[in-house]
Amino acid sequence: MVSKIRFSQNILKIKETSDNVFVFFENNYYYDLKNSIFFNIAKSRDLDFFNDKIIYSIDNVLYEYSEKGENKKVFEFFNNILFFSNNEVLITVDLDEILFLNHNYEVFYYDFIDHKPDLILVHDDYLFVSKRDILRIYDLNNPFLNEEISLNMPIIDIEYDGNYVYLSFYSEGAGIYEIDKNLNLIEKEFIYFFNAYKMIK
Repeated sequence: MVSKIRFSQNILKIKETSDNVFVFFENNYYYDLKNSIFFNIAKSRDLDFFNDKIIYSIDNVLYEYSEKGENKKVFEFFNNILFFSNNEVLITVDLDEILFLNHNYEVFYYDFIDHKPDLILVHDDYLFVSKRDILRIYDLNNPFLNEEISLNMPIIDIEYDGNYVYLSFYSEGAGIYEIDKNLNLIEKEFIYFFNAYKMIK
């Protein structure tokens, strides 16, 4: 069965979270597919679902959205915030630091990075962060367990499924790797083909 929803505005993008789907429109309007409601957040850079609430960022501040308009500031940092959630851990990223927040919006782990990442992927169990040919993997159940890996080829896309990470490289093709208990990558297969700028698992 296929359901169709027709909106009065053009869709800019669709963001799927762990248990919801958000539709982005022009003029800072959004649609919450799970609850079938429209809402407006001025100047928001991004939004997600955490603590059973819609959260969003404006510059260096995270807010919880309220339908009554009494939006609550829950976290403030000294740099602009990008954030990613797996519903258990909230990860915020700025130019040179990654912060891991618990459900009380308290930092329980942080790490420094050299530059703003090229790619970020959050899965139920792992956070993947890449810059050029460097991939860093964090265990979201224990972020103190993390590993930085040099792959000697610029990474242009990351996907993860079933304990396998799929990496596409700028000029060589794509590799399929298994992640061991120490977060090392074990190459299972390498496919030489055209540049895959986006992979779908």
